Amino acid sequence: MVVRVKLSDPPAAPRTVNLRVVTVSVLAAGLLSGCTDVVSGAANRAQSHPVVPARTLLLAEGTRTPAGPASQIPVGTSYFTAAQPQECTAATLFLGSPLVPPGAADHAETGYRTSGGVMMAETVSTYEEDLDIPTVVRDGSSAVSSCTTNAVGISPTGPSRAMRLDAVTTPADGVLTWTMTRPGWNCDYGLAVTARAALVLSVCDYQPGFQMGDWAKQRRDQLMKQNV
Repeated sequence: MVVRVKLSDPPAAPRTVNLRVVTVSVLAAGLLSGCTDVVSGAANRAQSHPVVPARTLLLAEGTRTPAGPASQIPVGTSYFTAAQPQECTAATLFLGSPLVPPGAADHAETGYRTSGGVMMAETVSTYEEDLDIPTVVRDGSSAVSSCTTNAVGISPTGPSRAMRLDAVTTPADGVLTWTMTRPGWNCDYGLAVTARAALVLSVCDYQPGFQMGDWAKQRRDQLMKQNV
């Protein structure tokens, strides 16, 4: 009698893992997952800097301006906080201007009294990362220019008389200016953008003729000398 014994299959050879390939794959996946879309005009997170206190960038007390020496005062209740129609918001607002890029690390604002009675004000935002200056100005110009009809500014004291947009210009790199006007009242606006700051200027007077292009460029040059 012959007994047949079935031998079991030999154990499989241990499976080896190429750790170098796995490591590289994991690293590559991590790098790819870190990529995000860049918001138009927003700060570039690849270049972070110490935050510059926004208040140090405002026009100093007693500084001589084209409208005379300026004395700091609180921003009054006559400044617009909303506008109608909606497409005129960018052209009309000083406080809470939608032209200011998001992501600011610090913010400050002040009004000014001048010897000639001109209403002046500044609001400045500072950033840890570099701004895309051409994009901020280009998008700002487009937003302001969309106001093609009568605009009514709304402040805590009530609605204004209807105003019209006039003279949207980009007189220098990083500078946008425009005017909102009605009979007997004129408001000149400026946006000055540097690598890590966005400054909005407002000058209102009974008489037209304030040279906002020159003034906004001068203020931008002053900001750049402060390394922002």
